[in-house]
Amino acid sequence: MRTTRITDLPRRLYLGRLVLGAAAVILVSVAIGLLAWETWADTNPLASTPWPTYGQNAQHNSRSPYVGPQEMPIVRWRFTRATDHWGTDHRQMGIGANKTLYLAAGMAGVYAIDSETGQMKWLFSPASTGHETWVEFPPTVASDGKLYITSENDYVYALDPNGQTLWSFRANHLHTPVSISPDGSSVHFVSEDGYFYALNRADGTLRWRYRLNNSTYGTARRIPVVYDAAGNLYFASVATVWSFTPDGQIRWFLPIVKRGSYLAGPAVSDDGTMYFTNNDALLAVTMDGRQKWQQLLGTAAFDRTAAIGADGTVYIGAENGFVHAFNSDGTLRWKQQYVPASGWGGGIKSNILVDAQGTLYFLGKDGYVYGVSSQTRQVLWRYNSARINLSYPGMQLSLDADGTLYVPVHAQMTLALAPSPIGTATPSNTPSSTATSSPTATPSATATLSATATSTATSTPTSTITPTPTPPPTVQVLSNAGFENDDDGDGIPDGWQVSASDPTLVSRSEDR
Repeated sequence: MRTTRITDLPRRLYLGRLVLGAAAVILVSVAIGLLAWETWADTNPLASTPWPTYGQNAQHNSRSPYVGPQEMPIVRWRFTRATDHWGTDHRQMGIGANKTLYLAAGMAGVYAIDSETGQMKWLFSPASTGHETWVEFPPTVASDGKLYITSENDYVYALDPNGQTLWSFRANHLHTPVSISPDGSSVHFVSEDGYFYALNRADGTLRWRYRLNNSTYGTARRIPVVYDAAGNLYFASVATVWSFTPDGQIRWFLPIVKRGSYLAGPAVSDDGTMYFTNNDALLAVTMDGRQKWQQLLGTAAFDRTAAIGADGTVYIGAENGFVHAFNSDGTLRWKQQYVPASGWGGGIKSNILVDAQGTLYFLGKDGYVYGVSSQTRQVLWRYNSARINLSYPGMQLSLDADGTLYVPVHAQMTLALAPSPIGTATPSNTPSSTATSSPTATPSATATLSATATSTATSTPTSTITPTPTPPPTVQVLSNAGFENDDDGDGIPDGWQVSASDPTLVSRSEDR
């Protein structure tokens, strides 16, 4: 299929391309079908850490190679900073090198946290540009230690491991993670004004961009880019799945029957199938641009993306409190309610995480963190955080090599839940310290950024970050009250009382 080189080209109108596009998809499908399935790109550009990017790996399928807590965990530490910004909202944790965690914390920015003590190392706060400084995703951590962050303040940033800005690039209202090409030369992301961007990773200069649609704010969210072994790009925007060559030529695009406002995902399975959610549906798309199937959930899965087990089972949590498990052919394997339904933003708040043993982990709006066996569907444990999470859904749990589970249980609290006793999870690195600590309210790090209204990168560092002094650790083992067993095997912990009323959902943003 012959396409034009794309360098800041206007969007092709669907009406003028539907027939040609359909024919092109057929031709491309035949051509690709003649080739053996190539493996999806490996994680070489990513750091070899337990959770270097959104969804753990280059396929963003939220599957960890490590085993998490299989019985009631203990709280190793809790991170509770709340005064750095009124819009602080703990969303998800990434894991870098040298025992450093990176917490995306809404309008506060990104915290670097010591994984052993729970103490803050530094805080990166995006500049105020007229848009929110919201950071939804933890940094994508490259193999060279550099960090890549997007913010709703319009900017994508490259940082060094100490939080210093290497370059910045202005796009528009970014609410999606940064992806790194297989050869490590480029970073890619979708902007909420309908543009797709390719930047040089070394200096942040624009390689090319393409106008996908005339979308508005709130329509380009949770859409990481994935790559095949040849470096071809796959991603979604609004209600269309796209594939580009590395140099910016369209391979194919697939309009999806629209159910809801936009697609989220993909999460990619080992056979190359891409799974997207679309408000109340789960969709499967092949890498040659064919829709395999679509299954309605009967409830909303707004802002939640799928997790994929080692056996190919696809898991999605929803606001009615159910976990849905689908086989790769789209048939329902099982579904089970674990969290009470409570309207929009309720039920299962987070994406599901799958560990190497097939245990599912997720956060409910009820404030409980769940460990569930995917084989038996029984609740292995349920930890009561004593917090009701009123933020919007789609937060992500992450799992460290020693089995510690990091959970943003509240807008202003993240827990480190460790196997009991600490250090018994497998596979495991060197056993970690058994001391737990509760971070003290140390002075906030400051980041002063120059918000220049340009679309070119700047190689001069634009932030000054003061590391937080390390106070003496305070040993504190927190109570694990609130756990119940599930002896009758109904998937609901014994003695669980569902609250008759639910707190009012609080919107986190006014610019939608």
